[in-house]
Amino acid sequence: MSIKIISVINVTKELNLVNLDKKQKLRKERCRMENASKALIIAGAILLAILLISFGIMIFNQAQDTVNNSGMSQAQIQTFNNKFLKYEGLKRAGSEVKSLLNEVIASNSDTNNPHIDAKLAGTAITDTKDILTNKTYKVELQYGTNGAVSIINLTANP
Repeated sequence: MSIKIISVINVTKELNLVNLDKKQKLRKERCRMENASKALIIAGAILLAILLISFGIMIFNQAQDTVNNSGMSQAQIQTFNNKFLKYEGLKRAGSEVKSLLNEVIASNSDTNNPHIDAKLAGTAITDTKDILTNKTYKVELQYGTNGAVSIINLTANP
């Protein structure tokens, strides 16, 4: 009977050891799973950060292009300026200056075009009522930083 008790004790010890091994293996696997989960979370965070930085750079470049070009190519700026270049000169008739101002008013009403300020003797004008058809005017064009006409100066000739 003592042999049976010893063998039962040995079997229970072996079962306990097997159970301990299984528990240790489970703990190790849980630890590996936790480490793998953390690694995936970190990788996801890095990818998200790269995506946000790329998106920010893209927006910055688009904004910079808009500021530099003001939305117009050189050909568009040249076409825009040509509408006003034909009026530039020392002795322009009042009727020509009225046509110029009507062109400016039409251009300013289009939001795609740069705004033009028209000035008669240094004072801003927004309509043709101050222009006399029996007088001649000196018409000078000033250009903005993007190369488009930005100010038209009118001076009545004596």
